[in-house]
Amino acid sequence: MNLFFLRYVKRVSRILLNALPLPVSYLLSVCFRLEMPLSVQLYKLSKGQPRPGHAEISASNKLKPKILIAPIFGFSQATLAAESTFARALLAVGASVEFLSCGRGLNHCMWDSLGHLSTTKPNLSEKLARKVRCLECTTSVDAISKAAVNKKALVLDRSTITPIKLINKNSDLIAKASDEHATSSSLRKLLVGELTDSPKDQVVYRNFHRAHEEYKDMLASLFDNELPDRVIMTHGIYLEHGPLIDICHERSIPVYVYGFSYREKTISIVKGDTYHRALLNISRDRWDYPLSSVQKAQLLEYIGSKVSGGRDMVNYHPNPKTSKAGIVDELALDLEKPVISFFTNVTWDANIFYSSNIYEGMLEAIFHTIDYFLIDSSKQLIVRVHPAETKGGFSTKVRLKDMIEERYPSLPGHIKLIGSESDIGSYSLADLSDLNVIYASNIGTELCALGHKVMVLGEAYCRNRGFTIDPVSQDDVWQELSKVLKGEKASQADHELGEKFAYFWFFKAMIDFDFFDYSISNNSLAYFSEDIISLTNDSGEIENANLSEIVSAIVNGRDFDYQKFNSELN
Repeated sequence: MNLFFLRYVKRVSRILLNALPLPVSYLLSVCFRLEMPLSVQLYKLSKGQPRPGHAEISASNKLKPKILIAPIFGFSQATLAAESTFARALLAVGASVEFLSCGRGLNHCMWDSLGHLSTTKPNLSEKLARKVRCLECTTSVDAISKAAVNKKALVLDRSTITPIKLINKNSDLIAKASDEHATSSSLRKLLVGELTDSPKDQVVYRNFHRAHEEYKDMLASLFDNELPDRVIMTHGIYLEHGPLIDICHERSIPVYVYGFSYREKTISIVKGDTYHRALLNISRDRWDYPLSSVQKAQLLEYIGSKVSGGRDMVNYHPNPKTSKAGIVDELALDLEKPVISFFTNVTWDANIFYSSNIYEGMLEAIFHTIDYFLIDSSKQLIVRVHPAETKGGFSTKVRLKDMIEERYPSLPGHIKLIGSESDIGSYSLADLSDLNVIYASNIGTELCALGHKVMVLGEAYCRNRGFTIDPVSQDDVWQELSKVLKGEKASQADHELGEKFAYFWFFKAMIDFDFFDYSISNNSLAYFSEDIISLTNDSGEIENANLSEIVSAIVNGRDFDYQKFNSELN
């Protein structure tokens, strides 16, 4: 009860501090030693400093674009911290910047409780809880907008929704058509790999679908009134941000999507789509560069650190079992026979972000692989379920291991299943394997850089780069499995190409961005560094090279030159 009360007090104080004028909030924070939300932190650091963009703007800057930054929701301080950094840098070079908030315009969103989403008639408790969440969200975005760009955030306007959609809001007919954003949001919220006909699944989907239909009208009206030249957002998927990309494409507005990368204090940012898709299409001339011995050492040191998660935001194996002899004993492996390991994604993650040309989804790919080994006992298959299924801060509702065992109640001894809760180290398992199979897992890039043979069955980032096995049909998959021999490794040419792509992936696509500290395990906490204040030099140029390239690309509506990122590492 005491812990609950403390959390409640912190939440109320955060809402209050974001709702009050910034000078008052700062004074209250100091007097009562309250934890400062980002808006108050930014106000504190900016006291006595000229506001970005308030300097005399040269004639060449008068045509700089109007930038719409769209956090939409205000619960992730890490997101608001990144967007505040973009905003201040863009203002400093003369651009016009606006923030966009939901402003309670969405009747359902990804931040709703599942209880509110899974019913057509929420009870009083759920209604009150949602009102509090909406208040917290709206005040947070509005406060950071005032602190970063000195103006209130724009908000969605429900009065612009087509009347027929409001009239038919209780109709089931509205949800008949397939809706990518409603589907992805439902899978993520329910933490399942596919939607079923259960009443709960269908109500969640219908509520997201109705919200999406109304959202499109509100966005169209806002874009008509504000006429943004560029749009910046996080993630680029789910209800809040997927439709934003759609409207940008419809109106030919350059859109920039960023997200937080695995490596600590880094972001990824792309032009045109969610980075989950855009990075799949990075051309070879972006990454096929010779690596120096220093860069190779840097790459191997980083991949080595991933064994225990020392330099990543998320650590799925705090106490990994790395003894190969111990793994052999635990799995009862026969080292005279070839070993093929299948490293899975989390089921809902795979079905939201990735696709495949040869399977309907990851589950079909796993089943088809297992079916091969039911008729070939001369080789061993290990299915390693992704640890994030139970160690990622949430728990997938339907476990992949259970789904496999339901389909195959009695698997032969040469087919092994490793559940997500197991501490068996994936990299040690790969060392024991003669072929590593992935659907879309990022571990494929790492294993290729270490010289392992990798076969890709879905749309992984390393697919079709020239150094992986990429079947074009289900028959090809079985043919490749039949050819696996004991002791096989990637060729020298494939190994070197894999290293080049992995270096690009970890040290160019993942961009050092050290303007604030944050924790992915509790992303309500973020703390600005003093670097957020002095972004420009005396000539008005962005000092940080990475931020300078990001700002230059956005202002000019162009793609990024990834070789300019982390240039001190070249």
